[in-house]
Amino acid sequence: MTRARVLAAAVVAMVVTCGLSTDAHARRRVRVTVISDPVIQDAMQEVLAGTPEVDVVPARRAELELRATVAELRSQRTHAGVEVRARVTVVVADARGGAVRAMLTGRAGARGGDDVNRLSDNALRAAVRGALRSIGQHGHTLARR
Repeated sequence: MTRARVLAAAVVAMVVTCGLSTDAHARRRVRVTVISDPVIQDAMQEVLAGTPEVDVVPARRAELELRATVAELRSQRTHAGVEVRARVTVVVADARGGAVRAMLTGRAGARGGDDVNRLSDNALRAAVRGALRSIGQHGHTLARR
């Protein structure tokens, strides 16, 4: 085998190996734990369950910690019924040491009818979805050390 062929075989082997490691990293799921206001706990679990890149795990196994709070929830009467506005803040922190990796905000509103509880639930769920939308796309970057 000539020197050129050996070199070409080595380059091909490196490209294949690098390609496989990139694919394996891309398929790795980010392990998170959730600490949130009780009002949005179910919404957080529901949204994260629908995010294929994320696993919700106990705190001792987590890479990231998601601390979610309701920053604003207000309702007002309008000519068409009730309007509810919600804002949720999620702090993404390193599970070990607590270094803040990102701060996410989701905002949403719901209107119509007179059932304030139903409208509040819908607005909060939509705000949580908005805040967590980027976790699936950028979770690997946030979890890197």
